[in-house]
Amino acid sequence: MPLCSSSNPFHTISNGPSLLTLSTDTCRYLKFNKPTRGFALEGHALKKYSIGLHESCKNLCTMDSRCVSFNAGPSAKVADHMVCELSDSDAKRHPGDLKPRVGFVYRDTESRMPNIALPHMCVSENWKKVNDAAVCFGGVENTQGDFSMRESGLIFTFKLVYRSGDGIKCNPDVSASYWGCMSSLMGEKKLVTVITFPNKTALPIADYARDTSSCGFKYHSYQLNGTDVNSPELVFKTMSRPLPVSIGQVFQIWYAEVLDDCAWGNNSGQTCADVYAWYA
Repeated sequence: MPLCSSSNPFHTISNGPSLLTLSTDTCRYLKFNKPTRGFALEGHALKKYSIGLHESCKNLCTMDSRCVSFNAGPSAKVADHMVCELSDSDAKRHPGDLKPRVGFVYRDTESRMPNIALPHMCVSENWKKVNDAAVCFGGVENTQGDFSMRESGLIFTFKLVYRSGDGIKCNPDVSASYWGCMSSLMGEKKLVTVITFPNKTALPIADYARDTSSCGFKYHSYQLNGTDVNSPELVFKTMSRPLPVSIGQVFQIWYAEVLDDCAWGNNSGQTCADVYAWYA
């Protein structure tokens, strides 16, 4: 039954609770059981995400081959966000670990098809490179990096792969970094590299925190699990709905201080990267 197509690197078919997900070299078929409200599975979390209210914890579980169940509930730290906890076990195997938790939902899965390799039906690559020459962006005005799409379709997200450049200094007295600002205020985990539409609207591929005391609280900073300011790759979050793109459509890479016109006067340096898009 040809459910996976080699022309489609990542495809999810939804029919009620059932999902067929195609990853780089496997097909995964899940059924999500009915939610158990007011409970959460404790002691088996493998990943924890902070997600917007419009985002789907079910999608995150589907895309992680280790995920067997998840807990979802309100975030105590970030307004208008949810906590999504992916677990590598479930309440069937550990019934004593299903504990009451106010506002949360527990949901487990049934695997209707094992995670098997289907090389003749599934593809070997999710990401498609967008650029030829490296896309460079800097820390002062008019140094944003433009890139244009070479293929139309639907995309889930972008990733940037460091290629060259010494990085950007947000202050003469701090070290340079590829994706952030090494000041004591920001540290190694806060990232300030932003992909936007040409009108400077940021793509919804990160949870931007407007909590910095400077710049009128409009500074675009965020964190990504397992990523710091000098990581070789910057893999953004997937969008809850794929974004349609057309050939020649332009996007821009900004350093947040420049994007937000905030304290960029003593910045220096640049980062050059390859851009990849995850097509649906």
